Amino acid sequence: SQRPAFELVFGRLTGIGVMQVALASRDIRGQVKHVLLASINLNLFVRDVHRNQPYPNTVVLVWDGKGMIMAAHPAPGTDRELAGTSLADSEIFRWLRAARDGDTATHPGAAGVHKVWAVAAPAAGRGTGLRISIGVPQAELTAEANRELFAAFAVLAATLLLVCAGALALAELGIRRPVTRIIGAD
Repeated sequence: SQRPAFELVFGRLTGIGVMQVALASRDIRGQVKHVLLASINLNLFVRDVHRNQPYPNTVVLVWDGKGMIMAAHPAPGTDRELAGTSLADSEIFRWLRAARDGDTATHPGAAGVHKVWAVAAPAAGRGTGLRISIGVPQAELTAEANRELFAAFAVLAATLLLVCAGALALAELGIRRPVTRIIGAD
């Protein structure tokens, strides 16, 4: 069975990160007859991944095994292009390189925003060192749970106020007034 060859490069004319795929077609004797070449635009890939995320400030990175960012879709409002920059000297790269598929960890990012990162190595890119990382601000991940917790506390506080008001009414009507009448009867 023939296997394709993969290579991560930046296009010479476009400067866009691509994954080149080559598959040789061989004749009966095993000699290369034709080579099928394809380039996958990694910018389109990361934009599609980002579009399918439920959190608006998600950052999607595609990088090689040496830490070079091949494509990135940063959070809205970011004016810095990340493709072509290196993560090699960063704390997050040391974690990303050691992480296994599906591992997650929280790391501080720009402006002190903590992001929860997940990492994966797609099957097609394993020979190239291609890795995909998705980072979501921790506050966005916990926002829904925090809203639900606040709502539960609000219901609990309202219930507690009603119970206290009921207890006071019961003490007034059931204990203080009858005791006051008994004492006043003397």
